[in-house]
Amino acid sequence: MINHKGSILAAFDEIHKFVNKFDLDCINGCKGDCEDGAILLLPYENEYLSQKVKSDKLIFPSITIDGFSCGFIAEDEPHCIALGDDHVTCKLYPFMPVDCLTYPVFPKFNIDEFGDTVLCMDLYLSKFCPLHKNVNQSYIHFAKKIWHMVLPFISKGWMQFYNENIIGFFSKKDTKKV
Repeated sequence: MINHKGSILAAFDEIHKFVNKFDLDCINGCKGDCEDGAILLLPYENEYLSQKVKSDKLIFPSITIDGFSCGFIAEDEPHCIALGDDHVTCKLYPFMPVDCLTYPVFPKFNIDEFGDTVLCMDLYLSKFCPLHKNVNQSYIHFAKKIWHMVLPFISKGWMQFYNENIIGFFSKKDTKKV
């Protein structure tokens, strides 16, 4: 794991430049259909998003994982706190968490039994998303590229928490490996 705040903030800037080239309908603004679920932000992502939307406080509630503050919304929250008063428009757009940018495609991190090594990262598609039928290989490639861009910055503890809380939530929904 690379523990350099400047590097991960630069990666977030690159990701948000890259995402503007993408055309899944929800990229043009949140339609609110995917906000029913858990979201885990990467280290420094909560701070990054708050700066981008010029908020003097963090957008998401935080938890600490491996010594890093990470924004987290549990699955039992009534809706995403980044949604506007209309519960449709994302207040953060075009700067959204990586977890939201790649949805309905999300990773599952395969970590060895000792928790020492990430063996691989599989991608899954949530059929819970109304636009899942619009997801093509280009979008899957986009999601994979985004997750590979941030992989050096996330700890194994973060990956394990993600697997348990994000994958755990979506495994209850209709998903398929892509």
